[in-house]
This record gives sequence, C-alpha cells and structure tokens, in this order.
Amino acid sequence: MSRVSFVALMAAVAVLSATAAEAADIYGGSAPPPVQPYGGSAYLPSSPSNWNGAYLGAQGGMAWGSARNKVKGVSTRSADTSGGNVGLYGGVNANVGANFVVGAEADINYSGENGTSVNGGKAYRAGSDWNGTVRGRVGVAFDRIMPYATGGIAFVDNGVRGNGSSSSSTEVGMALGAGVEGKITDRVSAKLEYMYLGTPDGSHNLGKQKVESDQSSNILRLGAAYKF
Repeated sequence: MSRVSFVALMAAVAVLSATAAEAADIYGGSAPPPVQPYGGSAYLPSSPSNWNGAYLGAQGGMAWGSARNKVKGVSTRSADTSGGNVGLYGGVNANVGANFVVGAEADINYSGENGTSVNGGKAYRAGSDWNGTVRGRVGVAFDRIMPYATGGIAFVDNGVRGNGSSSSSTEVGMALGAGVEGKITDRVSAKLEYMYLGTPDGSHNLGKQKVESDQSSNILRLGAAYKF
C-alpha cells in the first residue's frame, strides 16, 4: 500500500469514528428512538378481549318444529308445533391462543311448543313443557364479537294429550346449534342463537290407546349473560 493510500484510509476511519461518536452523544449512547407517527405518539395495538371465565344468563325466543304421532292400529299423522321458549343458561369459556375460545354450557328452559294432529278421527295434541341441554362450544373471537358452533346432549319433555288422558316422558337426544355473541361491557354479553333439538320416539298410553310421538324442535333465541 502506498503512503498516500494509507493516509487517505486513516482519514476516512477518523471521520467515521467522529460521526458515530456524535450520534451516540445525541441519543444518549443508545440506538435512535423509533420514528413517531404524525400526532406525536407511537401506535400501540389494543389487546384482544378476554373471554375467560364463568357466566350466567337468561334467554328467550320462539320454537317451531313437528310431532309425528303414530297411533297403534290406527294411523300416523304429523303436526306442526310452535310456541315460546324462555330459560336460564350458564357456562365457562377459555381463550386458546390469540383468537379461539372453547367452553361448555348448560341450559334449562320452559317451553310452550305444541301442535295437534287428527288420527283416526281423534285429536292428539303433542308438545313439550320443558327442555335442557349440556353442550360444548367452540368460537372464533374477533375482539368483542365471537361467532360460535355448539353441540351436545338434549333432554326434552315429550308429551301427548288425547282420549281424555295425557302422558309425558323425558327423552334424551342431540342438540346442535350456532350463534354469535358480543360483549356489551367487559362483564355483560348478549347472544343470538339457533338451536336444533332432536330426540327418539316417546311411547305413551292414552287410555286404551298406545301412541308413539317423534318430536323435533328448532329454537331461535336472544340471551344476555353476566361474567363473574
């Protein structure tokens, strides 16, 4: 290396060193602060809503479905059923990762759903006085809004009136549904939910007549809950 080249190289190193030292003095010996956006404050993303915890609520809506009444030795007829549905529900949720929520829920409801079919010239009124479910839930949380799917076991009162008599039995079947829940506050949420309840035939003795009734229900309801 020539003498002139060596002197030029040393001069360049000296200039770079002086520039780095000056920058360190300006920023207090640390890396430069992050660039601030317009308005003077850095952007801080909001935290996703916390869905963890137990809750209790009330719900109400309308139910509709069908009852297929088979009168032994006479005929089989179907009746359209409808009526109100109100009750209580409760459960627990847990956040899984950033957006998924899993949980379990149970409910118990009063039902006014019923309908009448005419079998062999006689009227048979089928319906349900109550229903309940025990279900799992899986949702995807978009901050304060969570669409979800749910499914589990249904317990349904299956009743029939006719021939001056009445009979009822509790049938165990399936519950399938979906809905969307939104947080009004950190403690209070509201939901819109659809639920299908399907059960096997219920067997009834009305006087001297045996009736088998196959009932199913669709429920559309609103609910509001408080998280503890």
